[in-house]
Formats: sequence, structure tokens, C-alpha cells
Amino acid sequence: MLAPAIELDFSPLNDFMVENSRGGIARKRFFIGPIDVYVRVNTRLLGHSSHRTLDLVDITIAEDQQGKGIFRSLLAYLEVAAAQNGRAIFVENIVNPILRSALARRGYSFRDGELGSGWKIFASLVA
Repeated sequence: MLAPAIELDFSPLNDFMVENSRGGIARKRFFIGPIDVYVRVNTRLLGHSSHRTLDLVDITIAEDQQGKGIFRSLLAYLEVAAAQNGRAIFVENIVNPILRSALARRGYSFRDGELGSGWKIFASLVA
């Protein structure tokens, strides 16, 4: 796996999940180095059951930093943090087929096998 050339602190995203663990919907935009990420904590019907989620609503990585493993590192961090906080990951409005394929390789599910939104429910959350 390609490690990003720069060290990034994603812990504010975990702090956001912890601060908003009591329910309801909360949203926030974070600027972490070359990343602009807008997230939401929510509750959604995924598959056939309701799950608390961390929604990745919008992510932009500075053009000169794309292709350097930054998104992969962000997603790996968020998957661990979400599972530890009892949340599934929900990625909104996937319009890039390359991103969809990458998420599918990481175990994400999609409605009707088309572009759109995807999610990952961690084994620890399945009853």
C-alpha cells in the first residue's frame, strides 16, 4: 500500500463522532492538510436494517496531492474509527467508477450494482 508522503492527523474526525454519539444528525467540514472533507453523523437504513453512520458527503484532495495514497489513508482511518464508535460508513453520491471499484474491493455494498451511494457495515455491528 502506498503511504502518503505527508503525515496527516485525522483524529478530529474521530473526535467529531465521539462528540455526537448521542444520536441525531450533525455535520461538519474539516480541512486536514490537502483534504477538504464534509462529513455527517446520521442513522440510515442500510440493506434491511437501521445503522448509525458516518456519512462521507464530499471529499476534495488538492490536485497536486492526488494519487499519493491520501484518500486510502483517510478511508482506512475512518473505517477503524467508525467501527470503534459503533458506526457504519456511508459514502454519498459516488460518481467516479474508479472510486466505486476501489470501495467494492474494500467490501462496500451498493444498491442495484450501479453508481450512487455505498456503505460498509462492520462485523462488530452485525447482530
